[in-house]
Amino acid sequence: MTKVLLVQPVEYRRYYNSNPDYKRYFSRELGLLQLASFLEQNNVECKLIPGHYKKEDFYKILKKEVKKYNIIATTCLTPEYNIACDILKFAKQINQNIKTVIGGHHVTWLDKEVLKNSFIDIVVKGEGEQTFLDIVNNKKDIKGISYKKNNQIKTTENQKSLHIIPKLNNNILKEYNKTIKKSDIKFFQFNYTSTRGCPYNCSFCTEPLYWGNRVRYKDINHVREEIDTILDNKKCKRIFFMDSNFTINQKYVKQFCKEIKSNTSFKCYTKINYYPKEIANLLKKAGFDVVHFGVEHFNKDIQKSINKVNSLSDIKKTLKNAKEGNQKTGIYIVVGLPGDNVERAKYNYKLTQELVKENLLDEVIPFIFIPYPGTDQFKNPNKYKLNILTKDFSKYSRTHQPIISYKNFTNDEIELMFRLFTDYAYELSLKNPHTSMFSEP
Repeated sequence: MTKVLLVQPVEYRRYYNSNPDYKRYFSRELGLLQLASFLEQNNVECKLIPGHYKKEDFYKILKKEVKKYNIIATTCLTPEYNIACDILKFAKQINQNIKTVIGGHHVTWLDKEVLKNSFIDIVVKGEGEQTFLDIVNNKKDIKGISYKKNNQIKTTENQKSLHIIPKLNNNILKEYNKTIKKSDIKFFQFNYTSTRGCPYNCSFCTEPLYWGNRVRYKDINHVREEIDTILDNKKCKRIFFMDSNFTINQKYVKQFCKEIKSNTSFKCYTKINYYPKEIANLLKKAGFDVVHFGVEHFNKDIQKSINKVNSLSDIKKTLKNAKEGNQKTGIYIVVGLPGDNVERAKYNYKLTQELVKENLLDEVIPFIFIPYPGTDQFKNPNKYKLNILTKDFSKYSRTHQPIISYKNFTNDEIELMFRLFTDYAYELSLKNPHTSMFSEP
């Protein structure tokens, strides 16, 4: 019988020991928890090693466990890719016969480059549950993979998306909770999604490319059961609904608010044009005390270039709806998008300050523009007059340092404007510690 070991890459700060006293953890295991649940549902024995451990503790566990399994699988976003590679390389060194599999956004677009690593056997592209089950069952003609055969890289046709999003297995979720409870983590936020897919095509985002444009919804009863189990963990201080557009289907949101209420802090992300007063009031009653909106940039030309246009009046109207619903508000701002420059970044900064002064905004969440694999900016940088300065993917973090430059917006200028925003974000956090990315709720 094939036994599967699922491994979440260690959290960046803990892996590189950049902040030894960092005791907060924003979970990234939802994808592997869903995969583990799907495998259990299909009678596959599996174990999940979470990513909240310190590096040395993580490798002790991995060394002990990897000898017991036939397949090891991990997943990663771009900044975690090097860590994921370290894990699979280590696994091969300990157990030469183990089959190594990697999935996730990053490797979906760079499968051929990834398979140049001798310690990686298979890349799963796109939504992975059915594909991975086929790998475990050693099926022929598996869809949605790239692999090596006779010193050549082979790629199969894409796998169809699941009609039903896998329900989290209650026992698997409880075991995950136990590892958090036993850890040194003081503040735990569970990052959750109740949907897959996005009908929009923002040029800087790979979500619709990965999950598809059709939005699929998890059964509300399943959501309620999963949230109840997550909140059994008293270290969980907040659940962040990271759906691409949490309020896009307002009938679903109304049903959600009818079925689910919590004293624990809920936070969600959504688009500017899907937040009427009625929804704001319902979400507040259900426990959503914080809502974030994707603004990205106030400049019209840049908005058009990224396929995401919001007028200032619409932004203010939406923020007002949230404030009248007694919610804390935050907006995402991206520094360094194609077409950006110092003057336009300062314009962003000025309007952000005005929204705060008008008591419409409590928090700003600044990001650096990163041309992630899968986006047109990564594939065709010359089209955007964009200079990508490194292919060291560990540096592809939206919150660290810029890895790009333009003729009219240098790397140093991008960093300077980003620091201006982060300093302001920190200043706001002192006034709103409950909502802040810098503080615990």
